[in-house]
Amino acid sequence: SPRSDLVERASWQKKVLLLGNPIDIERISSSQVGLGDKSSIAYVGRLDALKGVLTLLQAFHSLKRKHPNLTLLIVGDGPVRTSVEETISKLDLGDSVSLTGQMPRDKALQLMVNQRIIVLPTLFETFGLTVAEAACLGVPCVSSRYCVDLGQIKFEPYSATALADRLLQVIEDQQLAASTAARQWELVKALDEKLVLETLAQHIDRTVNQTSEFSRVR
Repeated sequence: SPRSDLVERASWQKKVLLLGNPIDIERISSSQVGLGDKSSIAYVGRLDALKGVLTLLQAFHSLKRKHPNLTLLIVGDGPVRTSVEETISKLDLGDSVSLTGQMPRDKALQLMVNQRIIVLPTLFETFGLTVAEAACLGVPCVSSRYCVDLGQIKFEPYSATALADRLLQVIEDQQLAASTAARQWELVKALDEKLVLETLAQHIDRTVNQTSEFSRVR
């Protein structure tokens, strides 16, 4: 990742502690009362031009030709909602795509846990909380390469064809779906907020002790 590359190249790398974004894994993982349709692909996030939702709709339209019973759940709201609605109508996806609007995160997690795939087709991302949540919930995730790497299936952004191909792989290969979910879970555990905060506290203690020793030497 760009952050780790920066640390590795820096001459002061031994003085840098690189921590991931802390995730409340216990709270997220407790959302096990599933709601929704297991045949669904779900997107959870803001309806913004940079989130790639229109690319997702194009990819989903392509998938419907081979899997006509597939459904898409879009959870969220934002400035491109009108464009999303118009695209759904233009592609004749009204019977297959559900727009829930914005909802409390806990309820969104209850929807996510029962999905077949979580997708995050973002064109720009500093982290990608939805990827981490999917990992905590044991749901395979497909995301653009701009998201945090938690073992999910990645695709090249801006390409509806590339996204459709990745989604199709997960849909048609149950072993791939299961192994992806397992890999995500193993990687996301390193972001558990208790572990991250404990590591940070230990680092602070060592720094304080080293500073105190240096002051006494002087």
